Amino acid sequence: MRIVFFFLLMITIYPRLGQANTTRVTTYVFETQEKRKSTRWTLTEWLRIKERMKLMDVWLAMFSSPKKEVFAPELSLQYYSSKGDYTLNLNEGAEQSTETDLSQEALLGQFWFTNLVSSTTGLSTLNIDLGYEYYQQSRTADLSSLFTGSISLGQISDRKLSHHVGLLRIFGKNIQDSSLVLKYGGYSLEPGIAPINEIAGGGDDITGAVAGAEATFYLLSWFGFEGSIMRYGNARGAAGSEERNGSITKYGAFIEIYNFRAGYGVSEEDWELRFDEGLVTQESNEGEFWLVKLQF
Repeated sequence: MRIVFFFLLMITIYPRLGQANTTRVTTYVFETQEKRKSTRWTLTEWLRIKERMKLMDVWLAMFSSPKKEVFAPELSLQYYSSKGDYTLNLNEGAEQSTETDLSQEALLGQFWFTNLVSSTTGLSTLNIDLGYEYYQQSRTADLSSLFTGSISLGQISDRKLSHHVGLLRIFGKNIQDSSLVLKYGGYSLEPGIAPINEIAGGGDDITGAVAGAEATFYLLSWFGFEGSIMRYGNARGAAGSEERNGSITKYGAFIEIYNFRAGYGVSEEDWELRFDEGLVTQESNEGEFWLVKLQF
């Protein structure tokens, strides 16, 4: 009788215990999966969060007052020193040419009216700034023993090139930022060779228009690359003509510590000048240069 009673009791209690265990297992599985799913990183969820952040930034930009730009004039001073190979082709009835070493020095100053327009009008100018540049170059090469014939050339000791141009920075917020600058203005060239000066009109300087561009790219906060190209033409434009055309190309690398920059690179300069008397001069100079720059 006792055995029968115990058997009936077990039949009654066992299903309830099994049902409770099944409920606990099911609850654990679902709760754990929901928790893990909520903390899981997925690409789609990351993209959704990024899109929400972008919309929030747009909303803040629309309903918050932007910080007004402040006029902050900037000044940079540069010194170049270069050495290279110089070639001169001289055509006065019969072509003559020579090659020799050439030393060259140059000074360049830039003044920027940074944030002038945006600070006075309150309008956003997309980082467009105006500036002014003055450049002066002098070079020396001894040709006295390299030409023979109807023309006798002396030392190119007073050869000078200068230009003054307006600057337009269309990318970059300041002079120590990756930037792109466009240039346009005028130049003055003193050939520096006495016979050419006389043929060119008694030593008058050659003048015309000049245009160019320069770019700076920071690879690291203290290291980068920069390059520039300038085109020299006649009074009608800087594209060059049969009468006169010239170009100067420079590119290299630099390191920067605070407002001091030191750089090294290569340069190439070419000129072709034609005079009314039939004289044609073709000059080419390729070399390496060092530069130092102070930026305020």
